[in-house]
Amino acid sequence: HSSGACFQYHLKSCNGACIGKEISHNYNKRFEKSISNMSSMPVNATLLFKDALHSTFVNIKNKRVVSFGVTNSSHYKINFPSIDDIKIVMRYRCNILPTVKLM
Repeated sequence: HSSGACFQYHLKSCNGACIGKEISHNYNKRFEKSISNMSSMPVNATLLFKDALHSTFVNIKNKRVVSFGVTNSSHYKINFPSIDDIKIVMRYRCNILPTVKLM
């Protein structure tokens, strides 16, 4: 653990693992659960991420990202998708919760 509480602890979104208030076993359990959630991506779906300025999308088929872009602006096809694409989407998903449309 560190010498002081992290910023998330002050925002009440950290259970205190950073300063030893949370047992490491409990923290590790939550971490493992969050990692397992990464593989729970729908097999076929379109994710829509909306912020104040843009609406971006990611199309997923057979658990692989096949295309992405900005709605009404750009569309990029991925000819050779990989599992890394899903990891990137899931990382972004943590910041902005998408609207999910199952295909």
